Amino acid sequence: TDQSIASRIEEILKQIPGVTDVFMFKSLGQPNIVIDPNREEAARYGLNSGDVSAIVQAAIGGLPATQVLQGDMSFPLVVRWKPEYRQTIEAMRNIRVNVPTGGNVPLGQIARIEASEGASFIYRGDLQRYVPVRFSVRGRDLEGAVADAKDRVAQSIQLPEGTHLQWVGEYSELRAANERLAIVVPLALLLVMGVLYAATLSVVNTLILMAQVPLACLGGVLALVITGTPFSVSAAVGFISIFAIAIMDGILLNFYIHQLWNEGYSLVDSIVMGADRRFRALMMTALVDGLGLLPAALSTRIGAQTQRPLAIVVIGGAASIALLTRVFQPTLVYVLHNYIGLKEELRGSSNH
Repeated sequence: TDQSIASRIEEILKQIPGVTDVFMFKSLGQPNIVIDPNREEAARYGLNSGDVSAIVQAAIGGLPATQVLQGDMSFPLVVRWKPEYRQTIEAMRNIRVNVPTGGNVPLGQIARIEASEGASFIYRGDLQRYVPVRFSVRGRDLEGAVADAKDRVAQSIQLPEGTHLQWVGEYSELRAANERLAIVVPLALLLVMGVLYAATLSVVNTLILMAQVPLACLGGVLALVITGTPFSVSAAVGFISIFAIAIMDGILLNFYIHQLWNEGYSLVDSIVMGADRRFRALMMTALVDGLGLLPAALSTRIGAQTQRPLAIVVIGGAASIALLTRVFQPTLVYVLHNYIGLKEELRGSSNH
């Protein structure tokens, strides 16, 4: 049955590392009284199943005998046997049933009366019945834990025909979010590249600015690894946030270097002066972004689990931007522009 399959899945989930708070919602447990007419015995006394149902309804459930008026309202007056004649199984078996030939017989002689366990609550979804099994994941990533659970369940349980297993909740939301992010993130990067090229009118400068993104992501990844925080939708949003921080940082420095270069300074002097004069502003920007989210990263209150991954990624990315790009971006500007200058010089000499 569905209950037994759900019980076996519950036991498997309890054995998977990181899976906690496993609980199966039991739908059985409601005590029921089953009265099953014996058609052959009832026919011997000239009775049918309808006669048995009628006496059960009248004696146990009750039948309306008349209406009671109270002002403008009317209520049915239900008559049934006293509690001592209907509250136990033995009392129900002794209910007397009149027979057409005269006299009466006990209900237990023409029907099977016994207690059974029925469904106390029936869970339904998508027009189907289901048995829910709840669990939480702690100390590891949700997607990896569910993948292990799927493998264990597939190896241990053969689902009967007409039964299927569905993993929903935060896991299904995570998969849907990952599918959306797989489209949104590349599209966002393409749009950013387009805006940067429109602002700089230079493929080289666009590549220099976009090169800040991998460094920022490296800091975010290291922050997740060091803190042992699994990747989640919140962490993905944090990575998107540091894209903007990294590119804005690159724009402030790159545009100022080109401004000095256009004023007549050499490439090396422009890079050195730009990195020196913009150092304080760039460090303040990175520190504000990182330190502003530090309380969220250190919080342990209820609801902090959703905001901590985002804060940790942004702090790691901001630290990477503050430390690595101070060296990486000026070096990249010098290498690429110097390479372009050499190419133009070689091209000019070859033309002569």
